[in-house]
Amino acid sequence: MVGESGVNQILFSHEQLVLTIQEVIQSRRTVKPPQLNGQPIPDEQVKQLLALADWAPTHGLTEPWRFKVYAREKVQDFCLAHAELYKKYNSKQATKCRPYRWWQR
Repeated sequence: MVGESGVNQILFSHEQLVLTIQEVIQSRRTVKPPQLNGQPIPDEQVKQLLALADWAPTHGLTEPWRFKVYAREKVQDFCLAHAELYKKYNSKQATKCRPYRWWQR
């Protein structure tokens, strides 16, 4: 049997967990290229984030996501390739935009 102090400890932990989740959800913000500092993210931190992503809920346990991690010189290759795709499929808009070269900072 769990004593009264054990029950209070469990309830406290649950309340703290709810508050932590609430804080994470409410403080989440989108980070756009001009806001990035140009510093690489440590490989271990990327691995931890990908491990957490495995816990995301899915429809019917289908786990439809796939992840690719680009690092170092591959980041620039990725950006250049996608800039070309953007120009190809959005030619009217592409002439109006100025690419932000955050990888050169």
